[in-house]
Amino acid sequence: MNERQENVYQQYPTYENFLAAQGPNQILINFSNIHEIEESISVPRLSIAEMNEIYLRNDFNPGIDYYVKWLNFFNKFSNINKAMPMDIVNWAAIQLYLRYCHFYFADLKVIFEKILEAKYGKFFGSVDTVLIMSAFLQYNEERERLLHKEKERKAIEYESWRKVRSEQLRTEVYNELSSKHPDWLTGQIYEHMNQVVVQRIALEAKERFK
Repeated sequence: MNERQENVYQQYPTYENFLAAQGPNQILINFSNIHEIEESISVPRLSIAEMNEIYLRNDFNPGIDYYVKWLNFFNKFSNINKAMPMDIVNWAAIQLYLRYCHFYFADLKVIFEKILEAKYGKFFGSVDTVLIMSAFLQYNEERERLLHKEKERKAIEYESWRKVRSEQLRTEVYNELSSKHPDWLTGQIYEHMNQVVVQRIALEAKERFK
């Protein structure tokens, strides 16, 4: 398990504990300040797949079960006369998990709201399975586009920071080495300076660009 999963497991030792605090009804409250995809993906969060790894058992897939509960909650919350039948719910949950297990729980809150707001189309008398599946597809496409855009932005930010910080470190490290090794030739100083700068840049970047 990664650090994020370890923290969740410490807080919620069982899937039942997790559901009590992070079930479909609770995420509307837990992520009440998140309304857009950009906000959901702004920081790394626990994904459905990561949660599934924590609580997976031989005869039970919590990721699929969570999607079943999400769909049932949507059926109830939307207050549409004809809800999605249970056999269709089970089928849809499997498909949603297989295709969108990378979603964060915050994503499920955001898409829940967007479907209710008819962002991806309107329901007419029944919860439309095609509309649900189409909504997830469109949401994911937009999510991937925004993630790619954010990745490019961070790459530009990193490169800009790296250039400035490298120049600062070269001066600092050169002075350190010159003072510590007055007998070294200039070539020796520059050789070691470059190695130290690369190492420090890597360490600082790891902390700065988590």
